[in-house]
Amino acid sequence: MPVLYGVLMYMGFASLRGMQFIDRVGILFMPPKYQPDHIYLRHVPLRKVHLFTMIQVGTFLPLHLDTMPQSVQSGRVFLIACTD
Repeated sequence: MPVLYGVLMYMGFASLRGMQFIDRVGILFMPPKYQPDHIYLRHVPLRKVHLFTMIQVGTFLPLHLDTMPQSVQSGRVFLIACTD
C-alpha cells in the first residue's frame, strides 16, 4: 500500500509542473528579467497577472484550510500565532 501512495503522490507532483496557476505563483517571486516567455505574459500587464494570482491564492487558501481535519486546524492557529 505505501508503494501505491508513493506512485500517486509522484503523479500528483508531476502534474503540477504544467499548471498555469503554479507557474504564476512562481512568477510572483521571480524578477522580470528571469521570467519565462509565456503567452499570457506578453498580452497582459504583469501587475494584472500578479493581482489575478493573488485573488486566486486568496480564495484557494480559505477553501483548503476549511477542509482540513480538526487536529491540523489547531496547529494552524499555533502557526499563525508564531508568525506575529
